[in-house]
Amino acid sequence: MIHIRPPGPDPSEATDVHMNRQELNIVTTYEEILHDVDGPVATITINRPDTLNAMTSLTQAEIRHALDASERNEQVMGTVLTGAGRGFCSGVDMNALGAMSEAGKQFGETYEHLAAEAGNPDKDPNYMFSPPYLLGLRKPVIAAINGACAGLGFSYATFCDMRFVDRNAKFVTSFSPRGLIAEHGTSWMLPRLVGPSNALDISGVHESSKPRKPIVWVMPIDCANREKR
Repeated sequence: MIHIRPPGPDPSEATDVHMNRQELNIVTTYEEILHDVDGPVATITINRPDTLNAMTSLTQAEIRHALDASERNEQVMGTVLTGAGRGFCSGVDMNALGAMSEAGKQFGETYEHLAAEAGNPDKDPNYMFSPPYLLGLRKPVIAAINGACAGLGFSYATFCDMRFVDRNAKFVTSFSPRGLIAEHGTSWMLPRLVGPSNALDISGVHESSKPRKPIVWVMPIDCANREKR
């Protein structure tokens, strides 16, 4: 016997759609970031202002989980990444790093409840780690750099699709004083944004600097002055 389904949506498909909408409405409570969705724009705010938003393993895991939520939410067109208070991100939280070292752990601890595979549908190993996985996202990530941007925070900024920078923001690579290369893929990404000469100038000279000259990788805006107008 042949069964002909009457016109209209398949009940099983409707159930799947309903389940997907329920999944999209699940709210995850984060400890070190704020995650807000307003229409087509999601905003991730690193919320550790007492440390100028220095990152821990948990911070990174939460950012990745929130970006995965943006990827899965059909209503979200893009995500803004910024920091609470006076800074964007001052790099790795050295206190947390020291505590992990004493405990014999590695920076990059995993959190099962925050397991996420943001972007990278082909499982390319080059895009599995932070922050290069940002390149595998389907939706744009915009860095709103509102203050100090250093170390790992600097690396995250380079891997975002666009960067809007407050005129009072300061950039510090912080790699050369520690005898390190520009890690986390920064030595590969930065020359592609600003050219080899500027990349050497930025990463080879340890200098806390404001965007004092036109650089192609940033678009300075004066948020404070604009609010006064």
